[in-house]
Amino acid sequence: MHLVGVFVALALACTVLPGQDCEARQIIMMSARQDVSFVQMIDDIRASKVILVGETHHEMSHHELQFEVIAALRERGIPLAIGLEMFPTEGQRQLDRWIEGKMIEKSFKWVYDQYWSEDWLLYRDIFIYARDNHIPLVALNVSKQAIGKVMQQGFASLDPADRKNLPPDVTCVLNTQYTEFLRKVYMRHVHSEKSFIFFCEAQTLFNNGMAWNIANYLKANPTRTVVALAGVWHVVKNGIPEQLQRYIDASFKVIVPELPGFSVMNATSRDADYFFQ
Repeated sequence: MHLVGVFVALALACTVLPGQDCEARQIIMMSARQDVSFVQMIDDIRASKVILVGETHHEMSHHELQFEVIAALRERGIPLAIGLEMFPTEGQRQLDRWIEGKMIEKSFKWVYDQYWSEDWLLYRDIFIYARDNHIPLVALNVSKQAIGKVMQQGFASLDPADRKNLPPDVTCVLNTQYTEFLRKVYMRHVHSEKSFIFFCEAQTLFNNGMAWNIANYLKANPTRTVVALAGVWHVVKNGIPEQLQRYIDASFKVIVPELPGFSVMNATSRDADYFFQ
């Protein structure tokens, strides 16, 4: 059986077969700080309009969980769209062509490689499943050029040409709680306070842009639920969800993997709704 078939079979076993559950995966509901089954998590999140599933980009097990969530929700009859951090909005037409069956895999992989440096195989089965089941893919990110400039020179360096494809009211006003969260996780990787602030501004721009694009998609497609796939530090509640509330009144749930320095032991339900291993 092809790997995508294995993922589908696993997702179906988790949600359809009585007494079955996703083996060898621990899921912790943060509000109660207790283990729950995959089925219980799906039952809880299914009514939300936005479900953010975090990832470390190179970790295959994180993408397997993302796939399981998507397949489980679809099997429950929930109309879905999949939001993608790795595609900026200028890639939306290629995503549409892929879902419409107008692009062969080799061509779509070439497009993917232009935007994202991680191995195609990490995401391939999600893309195939989305195409085969006509699940829209939504480009969420802002341009790499704008992000790169903010990372190097700060948000104030963006000129009108840089800002033309950003949300009209985008800011990089730093949320103190989110900044301190990033400082705890990332300060060891930057060389100065200035570079750290530029990093925080870039992260805020990422989050603002992705929230804006999720909100716009939901306004145009109110019957859909968006499953957003993005890095852990974007999907935490002080990231995309906080920015999302500026643009739309939409319920959300956040699911993240446990990571060194960020786990059930030192996080709360203010950071995420579920952790998984």
